[in-house]
Amino acid sequence: MGLPKPNLRFLALEHKRKPFSGSVLTLGRQCVYATFDECCDIIRQEGITPEPLSASEELGTNIPHWKGTFRENYSSDVAFFKLLGIHDCPAMDYSDYEGAQFVFDLNDPLPDEFTERFDMILDAGTLEHVFDVRRALANVATMLKPGGRVIHVVPANNYSNHGFYQFSPTLFADFYRANRFEDLRLYVADEFQRRGEMVRVDLFSIDVTRQPQMMRSNSRRRMLVYCVATKTSDSTSHVVPTQSAYEQTYHDLGDSACTLDEYERIPTMWFNRLVWRLLPSPVYSAFRQLWIRFRTRFVDERAQYRPWGLRFTKRL
Repeated sequence: MGLPKPNLRFLALEHKRKPFSGSVLTLGRQCVYATFDECCDIIRQEGITPEPLSASEELGTNIPHWKGTFRENYSSDVAFFKLLGIHDCPAMDYSDYEGAQFVFDLNDPLPDEFTERFDMILDAGTLEHVFDVRRALANVATMLKPGGRVIHVVPANNYSNHGFYQFSPTLFADFYRANRFEDLRLYVADEFQRRGEMVRVDLFSIDVTRQPQMMRSNSRRRMLVYCVATKTSDSTSHVVPTQSAYEQTYHDLGDSACTLDEYERIPTMWFNRLVWRLLPSPVYSAFRQLWIRFRTRFVDERAQYRPWGLRFTKRL
């Protein structure tokens, strides 16, 4: 996946919200799908002044198999972060093929030398290629310094066979909440492509404290999960979460005989819940789709909703 222009813009916005500093670790050397000048333009468009780079700086791609191709003139992840004032940007990978400074398999237990070593960790399409996701997330959490941030950009729907997994937002929300991370920000995104490259994403925000029970998507586009979480001095890395939707189920239902599959379809608002009780399931589903379309068109034209009801946040 790497860093196409929407992901570069997301990083610029996150830097603007809370500037990056110290050491930034990328999981894998990141392919940047933009020239150096385009990187500068993206940063300026978000109201950030790019840091000046010396004439001796290498601005071209650092991806070996891009050399001699039409992508040779693209920039590098190192150059992009230097524009944001970050001059320590090592990569970690399971091989040194793309020049990673740290050769390490995230499936393995983490050596002590990496404990609380980095101020920010960027996973822009690595986690889905690691078989032991639990170990990988724990390793990432352990490698962060207190106060450090982790940013994930990983595949959701319609990425079948890209990696081992396609992820649900609840994985990140529940893991980082269970391990007492703060400032947790979570989005799903529709991805728009042109000639095989991501050119735009529409971001839809998720309330991490009240996640949707089920996101039934008919989208033909590929979808992504964006997650940002901040480690604190009280954060852990070893706690295995229970899925929050089911925790809420047990809390709400108590001794009720309603099954989990049935509860997954129960709306939360009192009016919707009443209609759900009165109407047959197919009729209620059709009613809900019509209501979302009506709300989008006539109630709040500025807000955009996907069929699962999440509010449109921004376009990158």
